[in-house]
Amino acid sequence: MVLSKKKVLFFSIATLFIICFLFIFCGELFIRLNPKFYCEGYKLSKNNKIVYELFPNYEAKSLNAKISSQSLNDRYFLVKKSPYVYRIAVVGDSMSFGWKVGLQNSFPKVLENILNQKMSRQFEVINFSVPGYNAAQELEIIKEKVLKFNPDMVILSFCPNDLKFCNYFQPEITIKNYLYNKSYFIHFILRRIDLIITGKVNHKSVLFKTWFGFKSKILGMFYPGQIIYIYPGLEEVTYMPIDPPNTEENVPRKYWYMIGLENYKKHLFEINKLLEEKNIQFLSCGFFYHDIDIVKIHNELGVKNICDFNILREEKAIKIEDVSLLNDGHPNIPGHIIYADFLYNAVNKIIQDKN
Repeated sequence: MVLSKKKVLFFSIATLFIICFLFIFCGELFIRLNPKFYCEGYKLSKNNKIVYELFPNYEAKSLNAKISSQSLNDRYFLVKKSPYVYRIAVVGDSMSFGWKVGLQNSFPKVLENILNQKMSRQFEVINFSVPGYNAAQELEIIKEKVLKFNPDMVILSFCPNDLKFCNYFQPEITIKNYLYNKSYFIHFILRRIDLIITGKVNHKSVLFKTWFGFKSKILGMFYPGQIIYIYPGLEEVTYMPIDPPNTEENVPRKYWYMIGLENYKKHLFEINKLLEEKNIQFLSCGFFYHDIDIVKIHNELGVKNICDFNILREEKAIKIEDVSLLNDGHPNIPGHIIYADFLYNAVNKIIQDKN
């Protein structure tokens, strides 16, 4: 039996389609089963206001961190609290996360050890901090995650980035960029192409400019000069020059609610109000400096308990370089120990005043 040319063409196209489909399907499956191809420690959050979260059971070697199954840089905790335990939740960004110093050296864990050594009851300090978070995300983390653990106290760790854009965000998904944001395999291929073009092609060439336009117009990247981020559905923010952007023209419109002093005040007010309603003690700590009087803002909003690390530095004449990592603004191990001891005094006072 001799097949007609049309049938031969049809079967050829069908075979090619099936081969392509199987190739993409197998590639998709392989990538998804191997996090090393798409993960650097963060994943897309189902909650659009949280934006991104820590990837569970991931060892972030560059940060000296092992993420738990609960997506925390901490050990595993039972959600239901023992009646004999006083539970404290620490919410913040990389300053309280334990950036590069290891879990046990982070001030939340050092604080936990001090409390259990000096106080007559058992304490648990759970670290919900995630690098790059701002006040808007911290509010949402408290609502969605922290309250489930029924804490007796929440410690909010402040730094100037709380008024700025977060490290990663969810771009707008369109018909043009749907597969780029949803398919791990296609996203992986595009990222590899981007790394090659960005690293080896002259930035003034036609090829580079065409690719730059493709990333902007087709992939919908807000920061097309940035390398395609490794995790599908997330885009990495471009720092300007060393800080996250904090002006509307440099941030996608849907995230304007995150940035600026007035939005920070709203989020801090909501955090304080929410915790008061739940009868949860609230302590706001951090480096209350910069060109904004953060202490005054706390007082105006009725935040009763604050712990300014800069006062500690001034009282003890501590040099910033002695408590910070080399070429890095994050606390080093001595810094975390000093801040934990300072926090212990504040936490102890709050507990004693309540009793």
